[in-house]
Formats: sequence, structure tokens, C-alpha cells
Amino acid sequence: MSAHLQRALLLMRQERPDEAIREFHAVLAEDSGDATAHACLALLHAERQAWKEADEHARQAVALTPDSPFAYYALAKVFFHRQRFPEAASAIEEAIRLDPYDADSFSLLAAIHMSTSQWKKALAAADAGLAIDPENQGCTTARSRALLQLGDREAAAATIEGALRRNPDDAATHTTQGWAKLHEGDPKRAAEHFREALRLDPENDYARGGIVEALKARNPIYRFLLGYFLWIEKLPPRMRWGIVVGGFFIARTLARRQPASDAEGWMIGIFLAAYGAFALLTWVGDSVFNLLLFLDPLGRHALDTDQKRGAMLFGILLLLTLSLAVAGFAGGMATFVSAAVAWGLTAMVATTIYACQPGWPRWITVAAVSVVASLAAVMTASAVAAAAFGAAPDEVFERGGAQLAASLFSPAWFLTMILSQVMARQRVRH
Repeated sequence: MSAHLQRALLLMRQERPDEAIREFHAVLAEDSGDATAHACLALLHAERQAWKEADEHARQAVALTPDSPFAYYALAKVFFHRQRFPEAASAIEEAIRLDPYDADSFSLLAAIHMSTSQWKKALAAADAGLAIDPENQGCTTARSRALLQLGDREAAAATIEGALRRNPDDAATHTTQGWAKLHEGDPKRAAEHFREALRLDPENDYARGGIVEALKARNPIYRFLLGYFLWIEKLPPRMRWGIVVGGFFIARTLARRQPASDAEGWMIGIFLAAYGAFALLTWVGDSVFNLLLFLDPLGRHALDTDQKRGAMLFGILLLLTLSLAVAGFAGGMATFVSAAVAWGLTAMVATTIYACQPGWPRWITVAAVSVVASLAAVMTASAVAAAAFGAAPDEVFERGGAQLAASLFSPAWFLTMILSQVMARQRVRH
């Protein structure tokens, strides 16, 4: 092993990527066919999201040493960072075939399965890795997360506590313990673990997201809502959609039903009111509590850039909605109230923009929300024109195109609502 390669590997272990990259290039200047240097450069460039360089070095490592498990591990890691999960799984399975006794390969396989919500496969991969190395941190974390998603809290707690005893300074383990405490409905303890995780690793986005949820969960209403979100995330995607769509059509059917008696009418009314409140909470609850955190001088620092932007957008649309509603009720103008309803519904779908990954999912959502907002703007302009010029609201409503906008608004909003949920689950493949 050359002196440059020894130094490069040491720098890589010390997490000094810039210096390590320079040393690995020095290795390749001496020997362009050094597969280890190519594989390590692939890993380093993948961490920096330099996709072209990462891909080139990973493929070169595999081409130079097609029987090297480390080369396939590096290729799998590059695919994983690029969110190309099928290719990542194929590459890491080849690495495992070449070396079935490397726990880190099973840790990466478990992470790939977790990214696609295949929790049983993730648990199996983590268990296989722990059978090789019982103290492998990646497999331990994956096992804990998989058990949590599969509903086995006791086994998950035992796994996490054992990992913390062995390594109390591991950020990933504290993060997993924080989410476990959120599953248990203990936001105070969860926040403590998330803070410790961020102290150990300030770049830990999973912990940063967790501490935001823990802060919001101090409110009992949001704690209930978070419990619902954590529960529904455990379900298969088809079942989630079945619950959401099924609830909507049941509510719609009951709303159209003619009650046979006053008692039945009261029961239907109570159910529809409860369902409406719950549906509204699931849609805007996260945005409302993000806005409250944003307005708090301390809580604002816990939010990431997208959460801050989402909170500001929701706040602006909410202020516009309330202003139009007050003007409409105070002046007895139904057109203002209709515009307020339109902007309130627009606010519900607008906040999903920042739930989508940057790239084509977000731009598609922005385009759809822009259509809905444009229709709401036409309705608002007609209402303002009627008030400003003293014209009859119905006349302005028809001539200003507001009648057409109002008729198109409901189907456009409903389609945008469905589309935004689909886009929020899409992953950008780099």
C-alpha cells in the first residue's frame, strides 16, 4: 500500500473529505488502476452530491475489480444517495454474494429497504448483519426503526437501550430513541434525545425533523395528530389510500342521505362534523403548528428552510382568508365570503409544495397550486370590483369571469389535493 493511499484512508476515517480527495487523486496519479482509490472517491463524492464524479469512480472500481465486494458496496452507496433504490439493492446484493460476512453491507441493504418502506425486509437484513457483528451500529439502528414501524415497541426499546449502553455517543442511536419516545407519546424525552443527536451530529436532518415534531407535540392536539400520522405511516401505501379515500366517500354518502328520524340526523351530523374537523386537522395541523413555531423567536430556529417557507406561505394565505371573511360578514357580501373560502382551501394545498422534494415533484405541485390560486384570485378580483364600483355583485360575478372560475375551482382543488399527495411521495432520482 502506497504512502498516499495510507494517508488518504486515514483522512477519510477522520472525516476530512477535501484532504482525502486530494490524496486519493495523488494515488491515481501514480496508479490510475487503483480500484480502492476509485471506490473511496465514489463514496466521498456521493456524500458531497457530486453525482457525475461519484458514478464514474464507482463504475471504474467495479470494472477494475469485478470480484471486489467493496467496489460493489461503493456502487450501491452511490445509487443509494442518488435515490435509485432498485439499482442500489442489486449492487449491494452482489457485494453480499461476494462477501456474505460483512455486516456493513447488510446495514446498507437494510437502509435501502427502509427507504422504500419495506420494513420486514429491512428487519431481516439488519438481523442478518447483527448475526455477523452484534455491535454493528448501522444494523442496530435499522433494526430499531424497523421494529418501531412494525409495531413491536418493546423489542425496539430493548434494541435501542442496548445500543446506547454500548455507545452513548452515537447520534443515530439517540435519533432513533427520540422517534421511539415520540411513538410512545413522550415528546419531552424525545426532545432530549434529538438535542443530544444534534450536539453529536449538527448535520443530522432526521434528528432536526424529530425535534420539530417533539416541540409541536407539546400541544395535546398536535400530539394526537402526530399519533395518527405515525400510525398511518406503518400501513402499506394502498391501505393508507383506502382509508383516506374511503373516509371521504363515506362522508359524502352520509351527507347526501335523507335521515329516517331526527336521532339519525343528529348522529350523521355529529359524525360529519367530527370527520370534517379531523380531516381539516390532518391537512392543516402540521402547517398551523409550524406557523406557531415560526412566530416563536426560539422555536423558529428549529425549523429548516422549507418549513419556514411553508409557514410563511400558509401565514400569508391564512391572513388573506381571514381578511376576506371579516370583510364579507361585516359588509354582508357573499362574494367576499366565497373568495375567503377559496383562499382557505388554496392554503390547504399550497403548503404541500414544501412537502415535495425539490425538482420535478415540487414544480408539478407549484403548477397545480398556481392554477387553483389563479381561480381564487379571479373570484377575489370580482368581489373587490363589485365593492369598489358599486356594481351589482351578480353582474360583476358573471361578466368578470368569476362564475366560470367558481365552477372550475372545486374540481381543480380536488385534483390538486390528490396530485400533491402523490407528488409528496415521489423521490427524485439523480
